[in-house]
Amino acid sequence: MVDVGEVRASQVGVIEVRLFEICSASPAQDITRELERQYGIAESQGIPVEWRVAEPAVTEAAQRVVRQEGYGDRITVMVVPAE
Repeated sequence: MVDVGEVRASQVGVIEVRLFEICSASPAQDITRELERQYGIAESQGIPVEWRVAEPAVTEAAQRVVRQEGYGDRITVMVVPAE
C-alpha cells in the first residue's frame, strides 16, 4: 500500500502528492498502481499531477512507469530533497 500522506491542490490546478512511505513487500507494484489510479483521476478531472520524491532511485522508477504507460501528459515526477 502506498501511504499518501498529503494531497494538495495548488493555485495553478496541479495536484501535489507527497508520498511519505511505501509499506509493502513490492514497492514497485505499489508505485505502478498508485500512478495508474492517479492518472485515471487526473485524466477524468483534466488536471496534472506532480510527484515530488526525495529519493532519486524512487524518482527514476516512477519516471520509468510514467514513460512506459504513457502517463506523461498528466503526471510529472521530480526529485525534491527531504528537508
